[in-house]
Amino acid sequence: MREVTDTPEMEIGSWATTRGRSVTLFTLAEGYTTQRVSLQMMNDLVYDENSPSYFQPNLSDGYLDELDRLFDRICKSPNDREKVIETKIEEVEGRLPDHEPAKGSQQREEYIELQKYIGVLRVLHDIAEVRYHIKKDPDEIEGYPPVVVYPPDPDRFSDNPDKYKQIEQRILEKERRAQFDKSTREFIRTMENPSRHKGRRIDVTDLIVDGEEFYQDLHHLQDLERDEITEELDDLIQPYVQVAESGVTDPHTGYDLHDIWRYFRYTWRTPYNTVPGRNINFLIRDAARELHPVMGIASIASSMMNLKRRDQYLGWRLDSVEEGLKREKQVNMVEHQLPKEERTPDQQTVEKPVTNYLETEQEWEERSKKHCQFIRSAVENSIEESIQNIRHDDFLTRFDDLTERDFKKATETAFTRLKQLEGMGTYVFKGKPHILQEDEDSENFENVFDPSEFELRESDLRDLDIEDTDPDSYDKTTLDTIGVSKSDLEALVLADVDEERREYDHQEFEQRLQQAFPSDIELDTFSEVPIDLEATKLDSFGPLERKR
Repeated sequence: MREVTDTPEMEIGSWATTRGRSVTLFTLAEGYTTQRVSLQMMNDLVYDENSPSYFQPNLSDGYLDELDRLFDRICKSPNDREKVIETKIEEVEGRLPDHEPAKGSQQREEYIELQKYIGVLRVLHDIAEVRYHIKKDPDEIEGYPPVVVYPPDPDRFSDNPDKYKQIEQRILEKERRAQFDKSTREFIRTMENPSRHKGRRIDVTDLIVDGEEFYQDLHHLQDLERDEITEELDDLIQPYVQVAESGVTDPHTGYDLHDIWRYFRYTWRTPYNTVPGRNINFLIRDAARELHPVMGIASIASSMMNLKRRDQYLGWRLDSVEEGLKREKQVNMVEHQLPKEERTPDQQTVEKPVTNYLETEQEWEERSKKHCQFIRSAVENSIEESIQNIRHDDFLTRFDDLTERDFKKATETAFTRLKQLEGMGTYVFKGKPHILQEDEDSENFENVFDPSEFELRESDLRDLDIEDTDPDSYDKTTLDTIGVSKSDLEALVLADVDEERREYDHQEFEQRLQQAFPSDIELDTFSEVPIDLEATKLDSFGPLERKR
């Protein structure tokens, strides 16, 4: 980890603050004018110097020179680097032609190169926005432009989670503000403007519980025993889940249910972006209060589907790779005169395809070779990265005979233990079924489990603990990061409201969700109660069942 400080030896492009003090920077790289810049930065910039990445994109020489000059301006005005990049993007996008050039033309090649440059600028803007450190130094950095970028140190706020939270929220807030275009603002105004429903004046904010009123209803419970609190809550809070289906009118307010969900989704601190595929949205409402105010929202989204045309364009499909390796050519239909004996008064000519190759055989071979090398390298790196990202430290603590080497070398011990873990998970998922014995007929049992399929013994399953032995280990870390306590989530329950709304058993509900929709569920709550429940992302609804 490295913290940029106000030393005379600071490299060009380094900037920081030491808790609000003015920082003096020096641009010292050879070939650049020494310039003293005084800055007042808002936040400390601490970066991980062990994870540098070269920012040297594959562009034409002209665009590389232009990018190099842009880095000069960024280093001279680090406090305004995002604005500098945004201005550059606007200027470059202004060079785009009104119409996309035809394939095979010289203008087409220039157009593609310009689009690549715009893409590079957008990537640069993104990493600047998330506070990457940018360093330029021709004396130390090989390649062109002589620039490397460092990610923010992941542990820079380990002793100050509130500071980390503020930084992340500030980053998200920029994207969130950008989504409020004219149509979105009009939608919000429409929802907040009062209308009449069943003779009374209604607007969407009537679905938000008054915090002071809610506090007065609940504060006396703190002096009661747990059983008494549960009994009291049956009358004070009656949550239920309602599908927020588009086109269905809410009987309490007259609003479209999906519009209600959408309005509350815009109140999250994370941006609202629609995704391809099927979405099922839910409102969590309180039947104990007038108008059934919204307690929270949830959403189940399909996994990202395969988009054939997109994947082909990006070269993510085998057929598109094969097509890209073919020799580039242009086929034109040329009109030829028919032989005299074949001509008729109505047809004197015929069109025939004429192929013009756009590259020589040598150019084709060189391009194909380079492309294959790129694909091979990308696949190898992807596989290596995927392997490195597999977490296995928890397996090492479970089995004494497992070591770090077993996973790095993919030993037989690692495979055996992983297969046994798969068997244990299958056994638990099936609800501890009858264990098949060697002398038994499996047809006599509807639900059986054969330990030998997973190299397990019956004794391995006898005392299997299916409960979380350390329930706070993962949940607490995750919830602390987003500022939500476990007690806050446990306050959310599903209750019987009427015959049409049944209470789901937590385990059954979670299993059904995971089977039908293998995706994340986003859950948030809305109330003016002084409890900070922010936008969260959970693997399931969590502890929602009511304890009887």
